[in-house]
Amino acid sequence: MRYGIIADVHSNVEALLTAMERMRKEGVDKILCLGDLIGYNASPKECLEVLMAAGVECINGNHDRFLTGASPIDPSVKKETVQVIEWTREQLTQPQVEWLRGLPKIKVVDMTVLMVHGSPRHEDEYILTIDTIRENIVFMQNNYLGLDICFFGHTHAPLFVCRGQLETDLHEPKTFKLEPMKTYLINPGSVGQPRDGSPKAAFGVFDTNERTMAYHRVEYDVQSTQGRIIAAGFDRKIARRLELGK
Repeated sequence: MRYGIIADVHSNVEALLTAMERMRKEGVDKILCLGDLIGYNASPKECLEVLMAAGVECINGNHDRFLTGASPIDPSVKKETVQVIEWTREQLTQPQVEWLRGLPKIKVVDMTVLMVHGSPRHEDEYILTIDTIRENIVFMQNNYLGLDICFFGHTHAPLFVCRGQLETDLHEPKTFKLEPMKTYLINPGSVGQPRDGSPKAAFGVFDTNERTMAYHRVEYDVQSTQGRIIAAGFDRKIARRLELGK
């Protein structure tokens, strides 16, 4: 089985369609999405239509929960981000909102893989430091017996980590072999708003037969996405960051 792994789509339909077309060429059998389907960009309705029609297996992220009211919007969330969430509520159909509301926070796939948005121990935790990496690996081992792979998003930056190995320089295609008896935390990077210094949409391909994780980056029509953001009246900083990968 070959799984396409995506995260943090954030209403960027140009990036999503480009990544999905590349995944089709890579022979992906099914796509898993690690949350934050909406927010920041200006094609929420279109993105949900694509994800739902393709049968993508999704969990929710913090932006999805902000929109449905499942989580209160944190006071620290920037004003321009809240504006996008409020605008997005007006764009989605009621069935789309209900679909978002029904997404789980976590999901187990094939009895070996855990899907989360933030981290195994909390849906909104950012895995950004050595300490959080170490603590979440231990948490996985203590609380998810038999699951040795956790796919997560939220940080918008690709990461491949297990005990003794930490990979963050993933601007170019790279494939890793997963060893038995090790616990892995794997972030494919963001489709719709990368923050690792590269503007290219990021996704991964996990091959269960070969036990490999391949990282991919693809160029997409950034200018069209920026044009939608500006036309919607969002803060231009949101459009600017797409070309910077920040």
